[in-house]
Amino acid sequence: MIAANGFIIEITSDNHSTLCSIKLPEYPDISSESKKLSKGVTLRTWSAPIGDVNCIKSYAGYYIILNGYISSGPGFQRGKTQIDNCIRIGELFDSERGIDRLKKLVTNLSGSFTITVIDCHNRRVYAATDRVGSRPLWYSTSGESLLVSSHSVAIAQSRRKVAFSPGGVASFLLYGTQVEPSNCLFQDINKVKEGTFTILSVESTPCVHAYYSFKHSPEKRHRKEWVEIVANRLVNAADNLIESNQKIGLFLSGGVDSRLILTALISAGIKPVLITLSDSQNIETRVAKKVATYFALPHEIIIRDQDWYLRSLQNAVYESNGVYSWTHAHFREACHKMYQNHGVDTFLVGDLSEAFSKLFSRMPASAVNLWHSREFLRNFNSLMLPLYTPKNKARTLNLLKPEFREAAVHELNKDIVTRFRYLLDCSTDSLIIMDQFFRWQNANCLPTYEMLLDVRSAARERNLMFDLQMHELIEILPSSIRNRSNFGSDLIKKLNPGVAKLINSNTLLPLGWHPSLHRLAQQARPWVGRVSRFMKNKEHRNEGSWPSKAYLYRKAPNWRTKIESIISNQSLFPQEIFEQSKIHNILKSLDDGDVSAQYDLERIVSIGIITEWILND
Repeated sequence: MIAANGFIIEITSDNHSTLCSIKLPEYPDISSESKKLSKGVTLRTWSAPIGDVNCIKSYAGYYIILNGYISSGPGFQRGKTQIDNCIRIGELFDSERGIDRLKKLVTNLSGSFTITVIDCHNRRVYAATDRVGSRPLWYSTSGESLLVSSHSVAIAQSRRKVAFSPGGVASFLLYGTQVEPSNCLFQDINKVKEGTFTILSVESTPCVHAYYSFKHSPEKRHRKEWVEIVANRLVNAADNLIESNQKIGLFLSGGVDSRLILTALISAGIKPVLITLSDSQNIETRVAKKVATYFALPHEIIIRDQDWYLRSLQNAVYESNGVYSWTHAHFREACHKMYQNHGVDTFLVGDLSEAFSKLFSRMPASAVNLWHSREFLRNFNSLMLPLYTPKNKARTLNLLKPEFREAAVHELNKDIVTRFRYLLDCSTDSLIIMDQFFRWQNANCLPTYEMLLDVRSAARERNLMFDLQMHELIEILPSSIRNRSNFGSDLIKKLNPGVAKLINSNTLLPLGWHPSLHRLAQQARPWVGRVSRFMKNKEHRNEGSWPSKAYLYRKAPNWRTKIESIISNQSLFPQEIFEQSKIHNILKSLDDGDVSAQYDLERIVSIGIITEWILND
């Protein structure tokens, strides 16, 4: 019985394993174990002091791996640990028709999980994912071996070759993520799809049984009714998270999302330790302090130094499956400190609860009809949030050799159109289709999802939005309720009117004020930040006046040394894929004042780091 942070399974026909030699993330507190389960079947795990990957051997000889957590479900008692839940799954497989019973059970399980069952006798792996696919599970078959892992990079390392997918590379370079959630940077490595029960084996193609697909059926209710319903479900979801011997921490910002989660936890009788990560004693930190004081909760403020992200860069690229956005991997170091100093072992972030505050698209109001797939593809770059829009598409694609670039663009366009057609029937509301495309059906590919992956590398991670009843709300809530109508603030006001009177650091207005005022304040925010910085002091600032990362890449010695060491190493960028001269020009463009070049720089350096991991340099 183990509790780990990552794992890889290898089933081979020749009884030879390559798992012992792969290089793992280099954390000071990490340990690794490799175990031969039977002839030709090997399991390797890696562990920090606390983790969310539990593994047991059932009486019938199956190995059960529960990655994540089950918060509720038929036969699962509230308050049990995840090891208890893992044992419960093992009991299913010890009875007759265990596979069929698990297929039926998984449709009613609540939580964030992937259940992986190793059948050594039949040399198979059974995998069940939750509705969102919130705990990625990757696999690769070669005809002679089957590799299954929580991390796609681990599989790429085991194959001992650098084999990039054209579509995967193009998607990452342009958008900083994967447009198709079952793809990754690597050729012939795929993710088990969300909402499925899948059978994997060496000899045959995957057998996939889909038990869930999203269908939007909005219900007509008064706004006050929705506030009551959603608030109650939030509290129930928080209550379901309670486990024995658990100390919870919540990362608290000055905005709506984390405050909403906090009020739900408080309403469920949970008093978390609060943690705020910041670059200075800015307005966000000050608002978070006021929220913590209001609830009389312990509050730890951790100020990030200039090299905070640099220290985590190598490992963050690994944990993010190669598509690191260089922004969100700032939690592991904080989790480690909180565990060491305060015994906090389980963490929540507010990410994904923003689903009650905004939809994940900027579809023009005039586009009331659903578009044809070709028109969708043509307008694709204008539909996404600004953070995920290519800054200079032609320049980015020119980093690739012409032949590879042609194949890359073809694969990427095919993925975009295929996904759009797949989701076209999920709703008659264009905004909901876009929200599914860019958020829920693609959740684990969101750049912000790296926050959750980063936490999982060091501790146990929980999220209220993966509760079954919470996710079902996405199916029935009208888009008008969720689309920038201040609904998240209304929920906070319902759960705790007092804390709703405190300001939102993103707009500098009390949370409960009218949505139109918040929208207006947000537009003016960068100017307010600059003015307040000069009128008060340099510490009192908001994101509108934060220094650009591009400045660090140009001027900070440690950053500059790391970046130059990567892009100057031509062996990290296969010549049949990349234009070497164009790679060197990225840094020159940045030095010449083109700030937008930072995105090309970040992503090409990430690819270089991935190649280092695979080659074990």
